[in-house]
Amino acid sequence: ADSMIAGQSHFKIYRDISYPHDGRNRLGHLPHQDLMRLNVPLAIKEASFPSSFIEYKERNGQSEQSGKVQFHNVSVRITNLTNDTAILKASPICKLRFSARFLNRAPIETTISFYPLDPKGKFTIQGTLGSMPATAVNQLAVPMGLAKIEKGTIRKLSFSFNGNDYRADGPVTILYDDLAVTLLKKDEEDKTLDKKKLASLMAKIVIKKANPGKDGEVRTAQVHFERDTRRAFFHLLWKSIFTGVKENVGM
Repeated sequence: ADSMIAGQSHFKIYRDISYPHDGRNRLGHLPHQDLMRLNVPLAIKEASFPSSFIEYKERNGQSEQSGKVQFHNVSVRITNLTNDTAILKASPICKLRFSARFLNRAPIETTISFYPLDPKGKFTIQGTLGSMPATAVNQLAVPMGLAKIEKGTIRKLSFSFNGNDYRADGPVTILYDDLAVTLLKKDEEDKTLDKKKLASLMAKIVIKKANPGKDGEVRTAQVHFERDTRRAFFHLLWKSIFTGVKENVGM
């Protein structure tokens, strides 16, 4: 086909991480690798999802609460969506362009280049997140990470990775101001989340309040993240970005 256009679409994923992991090895199951395994020959020059909503909801066994990562007003365009080796030898890249509003608060844009013929599942990804109040992240940080952002402004997040079946490497930069974080623990009696006083005090000492700091130099983390091959593609991307964010803020 020359083109495929989907109308409005919703993707909702739920996971309870208190359940034992299935332990299945997902090596060789990145999106473009699974595309090549399809028993049906596929060749679409351009596929687009112009109006979508994506939600990943995760329940944390420690907090006994669920957090939501949501993408609103999603627009996705995929070019050279094919598992035809003849086409891929002439044009080896399947490119995905993604734009949305993260948590319905900040614009996010990402471009992923997949190399379906690469034996190790090569891909590259570049992305940026725009300005938003840091406290908006609490809807996922509190239940999923047992951390509460008290104040702060995220001005921009940018990342660029080269990745494959085994790892992701590249720079991550987050520009922010006036950051303050409190660490939490669950009260076993009333099941509420309370402040970890000593840990939160240490966090105030260790965490860098702004990037750039008083010296005006922008800190950039050079990430090298080894993939847990029992985990999926999204986990590799998220953990790589989160590793860079933690290093930027001094954790």
